[in-house]
Amino acid sequence: MLKREFGLDAFRQRLPFGRDSAKLRPVMEYVAFLEREFEKRRIVNPRYSLRAYARFLAVDPSTLSQVLRRKRAPGRAFLADSGKRLGLASSEILGFLDESRRKAESAVGIDEVRYRIMASWHHVALFELFALEGFEVTPASAARLLKIPVAEARASLERLEKVDLLHRTPEGKWTRPSSFFSTVGFPLSTPAHRQVQGEFFSMALNAIESVPHANREHSGLTVAARAADVETIRRKIRKFQTTLNAWIERRGAPDSVYQLAMAYFPLVSAESVVSTRRRTK
Repeated sequence: MLKREFGLDAFRQRLPFGRDSAKLRPVMEYVAFLEREFEKRRIVNPRYSLRAYARFLAVDPSTLSQVLRRKRAPGRAFLADSGKRLGLASSEILGFLDESRRKAESAVGIDEVRYRIMASWHHVALFELFALEGFEVTPASAARLLKIPVAEARASLERLEKVDLLHRTPEGKWTRPSSFFSTVGFPLSTPAHRQVQGEFFSMALNAIESVPHANREHSGLTVAARAADVETIRRKIRKFQTTLNAWIERRGAPDSVYQLAMAYFPLVSAESVVSTRRRTK
């Protein structure tokens, strides 16, 4: 059984990057999270070892042991890699980082102003092209895959550079410094969000006819439900998306870019039911 030492003073003395309590607390919370996840697995399988856990997280066993014993602080790469393996969303991973680490972290946080600059479906798709194995993204190659004009592909690359999602080398090659970006910190129902969502749902509708069923999945659920449960259902949907994304990334060697578009909305609202009930009495 792992020895638990949640005292801030004990942990502070062991970490090499400072003694500021505000900066230490997110790190402590993440280590505690790692510990809880390990013990959950040991409950299911008492023979589950620390080495097996390290293998699952794709980290060095000795590093994981030192982190869990509070003898070493988890680095940014350790946190990002292990967080993804455990199904954390990008925003949750960033949430464990203190402000000084966020500035150095390669993951890019996008505020509302910058998101408006890239508010079109092909910016998001273009960003994901950089994950394709052995594929070099250029204006010409991006235009060919996304079926947009080369000029628009070039302008989109420049917009992504402007919001710090892409960098350009001295040789002019486009690179992606981070594998994800986060829009945490501003409302998810802005005009920019709605525009991108509308574009993706329109494409999902077109895909019903244009994409063979073997290469897609369209399904739906119609159910009588409680309007008050929307927030809980929203959380469950996001948790599912996070879990699915983590599984997809663990598969590796991506050769395509897919979009998962999900919607949960009222076909018949609670207010209309109440109004109709009153009128029919």
